[in-house]
Amino acid sequence: MGTTASSTPCSRKPLQAERIGRAIHFVRVALVLWVFSLGLVAHWPAQAQATNAEVIQLTVERSDEGVFLSASLKFDIPAVVQDALLKGIAGQFLVEADLYRDRWYWTDRKVLSSVRYLRLSYQALSRRWRLQISSQPISNSGQGVAIVQQFDSLEDAVATMQRISRWRVGPSDE
Repeated sequence: MGTTASSTPCSRKPLQAERIGRAIHFVRVALVLWVFSLGLVAHWPAQAQATNAEVIQLTVERSDEGVFLSASLKFDIPAVVQDALLKGIAGQFLVEADLYRDRWYWTDRKVLSSVRYLRLSYQALSRRWRLQISSQPISNSGQGVAIVQQFDSLEDAVATMQRISRWRVGPSDE
């Protein structure tokens, strides 16, 4: 009687601490158009829909302070949304980043997940655009912990929304 030996080869290289890029299988950054306010939803329920952004450039780096994401996005604000913004209705946007680790034996495992909230509004008296960026949902009053920036044109505000620079998506030990 003979015996048969079999083995499953494992050719995966170990993860190097300085090379987090090997552990990244999929990073999804989507800009999602969020519900504006009760007024916009009541008047234009079909227009309050998601808009996905195209990722032009994506960089993930790991340091002692954490895992940082930098990206360049490409998206357009629909005309109906621009019209609502000009009428004083603030637009709320959501940027989500998910970091997955590639696993050869099972489905990919989600390692990190982070969310960033953006609120864009037009100030009619000063004729300036106001962009608020926060890691927590921004209330309708616009108050809370947020970075506030002022712009002279909608194009400048959207260009700032399209650039994500060194966004801390998680701790470095993950």
